[in-house]
Amino acid sequence: MNKKSAVLILVVAICAVFLLAACGNAPGSSALLGKWKEETTGLAAMEFKADGTLNVYFMEQLAVSGTYKTDGNNITMTVAGEEQKGTYKVEGNKLTLESPGSGAEVYVKE
Repeated sequence: MNKKSAVLILVVAICAVFLLAACGNAPGSSALLGKWKEETTGLAAMEFKADGTLNVYFMEQLAVSGTYKTDGNNITMTVAGEEQKGTYKVEGNKLTLESPGSGAEVYVKE
């Protein structure tokens, strides 16, 4: 992997974390658990685990891991020492994440 690709992966992973920070359910909530692929490009994916851990993937490769916690529809995600907050909504097989200043992003359950 060249330097440009590595930087792109890091930027996408960080953006994904900001977007996910806008969503929320308590770790272990069945609605949020599982792997979700970004609907528009399909390049990024997020996996929420019952133990409160989070994995962010780019082009099917693990890009970064962190933790999350939820309170109602609010979510707080911590990745690489950075904490991000936002909201989320699960409707059927779609997860919508919103964070202040970043807008909304839609993910589809894999």
